Formats: sequence, C-alpha cells, structure tokens
Amino acid sequence: MSFVDYLSMSEAALIPEPEDIRMHAKPLKQRLCADWLPSSRPWEKHIHAYRTVQCFTSIDQFYQFFHHLYDVDIAFYRDYGGEILTQVLEAKNQHYSDSFDQRYLRLFHLFSNYDLDAAHEFHVKAKKLFHCSSNSFVRYERIFSALKNAAGIIRTYQHQDGEHVQVSVLPMLGGWKVKRYPLQQKDQFIAADHGAEITLAKIELEHALERKIKPLTSLGDCEIAESRWLSRLNANSATCIGCYSLPNARISKMPTGIAFNIDGEWRYLNPSADMYHYFRMSGKAVFSSTSRKIKQAYVLPRTGEGNYYCSLLNRLPALYAYHYLGLRLPIVSAYKLSKIEKIFAEKMGMSVDHIEVDEKGELEIEKAIVPTMADLKILFARFCMSLSKSNSQFGTRIYISRRNAPDRVMANEDELEKLLEKYGFDIVAMEKYQLDEQMAITGNAELIVAPHGAGLANMIFAKPGTGIYELVPEYYMQSSFRQLAHDCGHKYSMQLGKRITSVANESQPISWAIDIDKFKIALEDILNNSANDASGSSHTQQR
Repeated sequence: MSFVDYLSMSEAALIPEPEDIRMHAKPLKQRLCADWLPSSRPWEKHIHAYRTVQCFTSIDQFYQFFHHLYDVDIAFYRDYGGEILTQVLEAKNQHYSDSFDQRYLRLFHLFSNYDLDAAHEFHVKAKKLFHCSSNSFVRYERIFSALKNAAGIIRTYQHQDGEHVQVSVLPMLGGWKVKRYPLQQKDQFIAADHGAEITLAKIELEHALERKIKPLTSLGDCEIAESRWLSRLNANSATCIGCYSLPNARISKMPTGIAFNIDGEWRYLNPSADMYHYFRMSGKAVFSSTSRKIKQAYVLPRTGEGNYYCSLLNRLPALYAYHYLGLRLPIVSAYKLSKIEKIFAEKMGMSVDHIEVDEKGELEIEKAIVPTMADLKILFARFCMSLSKSNSQFGTRIYISRRNAPDRVMANEDELEKLLEKYGFDIVAMEKYQLDEQMAITGNAELIVAPHGAGLANMIFAKPGTGIYELVPEYYMQSSFRQLAHDCGHKYSMQLGKRITSVANESQPISWAIDIDKFKIALEDILNNSANDASGSSHTQQR
C-alpha cells in the first residue's frame, strides 16, 4: 500500500488494532528489541533511530517503529513526536502545546530519513494540527520550502555536473574525545594529527568568567516557566573555548553545513547546519564530482544568513574566538559577511579580506576546526559590554517593540505601551536604528522590557546588572535570552503570555496577550527594588 493510499483510508482504518500491529510488526520488533537500549545515552539513541529508519522498506515499518518505542522507551517516543504522529493519523487535530515545534521537527527529520516523498505527504496531512499547535505558521511553509529545495538541488547537480553522489548522513551528538589545552598551548591542538577521530579541544581561558543568577523581581517567574527553564540554564563559570577537530570534512555547494567522514560513515555537525536545509530533512548529502581541497580551515557557523540574531550571537562569537585565540588559519564562511559582521571584525582589529566564501564552490577540508557555542557567547558578551558607546537619545527605561514583526504578534501591545509610558519608558523599534545607535540605546539603559525577539539580543551591549524583563508567549518558551542575561550578568525575570488565536493560517498569524494586571504588579515590584537598591548604595557611599 502506498503512503498516499494509507493516508486516504478512513479514520477507523488509519490505526490498526493493537493485536494486528503487534502481529504484523513482530519480526521488526524482534530486531529492534535486540538493539534498542532505553538506558543508552541520548545521542546514541538518536543515531540508532536515524540508522533504523533509513533501512525501512515500507511505511508500515515506520509506524511499527514508533509503536515499539511507545512500549520500550516512552520518553524517547514523546521527545521525537510519537504523540504528534498518533494525532495526525487519527485526525484528531487537537491543540498540542507541549514543545510542539521542536518535537514535530524531530519527527519530521526521522520521517524524511525514511522517505522524503512520504514525509511530504505526512506534512500535508499534519496541516490542521500544525495550525492548532505551532507557534507560527511560517515554519510550516519553511518545511515545504525545504522539501522543494531538495528536489531543486538534485536537478541543479544533474544539470551542472552530470555526475554527483548522494550519501546518507547521520547527526553527530556525541562520541568524541576531549582534550584540554592551556591557552599558551593552543597551537599544539591546531598542529596535532588526530587521525580519523573527532576531537573536542577545550582551550582554557586566562580567567574564568563567572555567571551569576540575579532575579529582577522578588515575585519570581511564572511557575510554568520556572519548572521548565531551570534545567536549561547553564549557571557554571566559563573556563574554556571549545573547538572540534573534524576529519575529512566536506562542505557542499548548497549551504548544508559540514559533513565529515568517520570510518566510511558520513556525519553532520548540528551547530553548523541550518535546520531547513536538504540533508537535515532527507538524511542525505549530495556531493559534486569536483571540489576544491583545503588542508585545514576554521569554519564559521553556517546559519541564519542576513538574520540579526544569528549574526550577533552565533557567527560573531565564533569570529571573536578566532581573534581571541590568535589563530592564523584560513577562515571559511558559507556566505559573505553581513554589514554588522564586518563592523565588528573592524572593532576586533581583524581584516576580513582573507575570509574565503564558499557560497558557489564545494570544499573538502582535511581537518576542519569548528568552534562550539557553549561558552563563546559569554566571552563575546564581555567584549561587547566593554565597547565605548555614544550617548542615547532615549532614557534609562526602554521597551523594545515588536509592532512591526510578522509573527508572534502581541494583541494588546498598544495597551502595554501606554502603561509603560506612564512609568517613564521610551518605546523603541530597534530596526529603525543603525548598529551604533542600538548599542547606545541598550548601553545607556537600566531597565529593558521586551517581548521575545531578535531586538532583545541587544542586551549584549548593556552594562552588567541591567534589568531585563522578558515577555514570552507560553507556546514559544525559549530559554536563549534567559541564558544570555546570565552570561551578561544582568538581572532577569520573565512573564508568560496566553495564546489567544486558536488556529493559525496564512492570513492570520498567531497572536498572544500579556496579562496587564499581573504585569503592572511585577513592574511596580521591579521599580521598588531598583529604588531600594539605589537608596542602599547611596547610604553605603555616605558611610
């Protein structure tokens, strides 16, 4: 039975009876039972799942696999979208709010590793559930775009090169050797021959960078946010810069990130791959019959071309690490440096002339050096906070508006802004200002209130101890700015807002609203705490 036929069956027939699926799946389940260990490390189970689905020969086997996971590893089943799969097949289309977007992508990547066409049909079937549960319908269209690009990439290779090779690619989530180097011995890592092994070098910083958890309000975060976010927060001091050494790396013509070969098996590196590119979807990479070879190179993150957040908090920290370590390797970038990246390179005293751009070529790198993001942001944040800033036209209390944003629309933002103006806040749309002006605005601020969005990345220019109050839609709980605030040494708290659009579509983006009464109580507590801190500081100075 084809996948299209399978999905066109009646709802009653979509999910076989438990006895039928157990009997039909028995040979497959016997094989899986022999190999699948729920106690394995997460990255081992992740790679095992990718390998397994790439061997399937029918759509039934894919569903049997998830049925088996339900029996033996319910945590993995849920994390990889098993409940979403069931809802789609049963056509329930009920609101599914628990990390829907992340789990759907994990499910879809696995589905695509089985068969790209089948994944396409499933995505069509999932449209209503996506409307009910996703934080943005834009992501639904992005996945469709990625699927279309996949077919276009294949056609491009066939037309231009005549010859190409398509190989399966597995994610790399662990299994590397770790070696530590004092900062003065970083050249030993660069010069070392690690053979065909993945090596993660931890190059020690001269001084540890301390992270301090500083709540902004004595009321505490929302209980929902607190319980889910605490486990995601890295509160440890930063002591080193991490760099992978990847053998036999291949950077394909389309910007798919970095694939590298270990014992004849291709892997890709998550931090340097855009989630919507072809090989993340299909589990396969396409290599040209011709390529240019490089002995060794430092590779910048290959995500978010033209995206302000990705430039400021991914690519620039990696570029700063290169500068901080005093490396002399060739630098490879997937695309030309953006205006902000060039400005910061100048501030670092770096020349960008020697950065190679491989947007049209294909590279083979015998040894690729790729920085990890774990502690680069805190290092880069300290650099940004040390930069001189000009005077700001705004005061010390600012609200960063998302009025012009295409998604995550705050329905009652007008009401919120009017309230904030009464408390002496300036309303700022960051996209209207040049980089130096944005640096001045946040560098002069003492309290920043903002909905979750790229504009909040500018807290990296604020003075340590600046108050950050983030407003977050409950369906889009991201801990990135919470972590950044702690990296910068800011005082941070947040408030969740309720989703008010029940279903998203192309003409009506998902909207949400903040509880104004709760916000006012929290704001007054924040301002009172700030006044008490200032009063205490004044008394201390007088003594």
